[in-house]
Amino acid sequence: MKDNILQKGFTLVEALVAIAILLFAIVAPMTMASLGLHSAQFAKDQIIASYLAQEGVEYIRNARDTNVLGGASWLTTILSTCNGTDGCIVDGFKSPTLDGLTACSGACGPLLFNTSSSEYQYTSGDISPYTRSVRVTEDEDNPDEASVAVTVSWSGGTLLRSVVATTTLFNWQSI
Repeated sequence: MKDNILQKGFTLVEALVAIAILLFAIVAPMTMASLGLHSAQFAKDQIIASYLAQEGVEYIRNARDTNVLGGASWLTTILSTCNGTDGCIVDGFKSPTLDGLTACSGACGPLLFNTSSSEYQYTSGDISPYTRSVRVTEDEDNPDEASVAVTVSWSGGTLLRSVVATTTLFNWQSI
């Protein structure tokens, strides 16, 4: 009779082991899903920042070409506006010409996201997490060469993240 009593039902240890296995089977996939969603959001933010940085480089390249084709010096307005520790902002929606360059005083302001057009700009929209700063530096040894560095920063949770796009521009008019 004593053996029958010992063999009936689960013991407390068996119940705890079963609960631990069940808990692990539920928590592990949920943790993986959470990490996957976080990684996807980070990738999305990084892609948007890369595109915004490339847009800044292309705007400066277009401004250089506009200067040259208009008969002005190739870095007119670009160097005086974007050469400094604070850099400048480029707002192609304001104007595709040099009117879209504005020097930053202190830190550059955040880009705005226009939900109706799904575009980032400085003229209208909701405040986005992205800040873009453009710096142009003329090469000291070669006056027909300038470096462009566009930094796009955003807050990714508790961390400040950034993407930097750099290029070298040349005065193709003098070549």
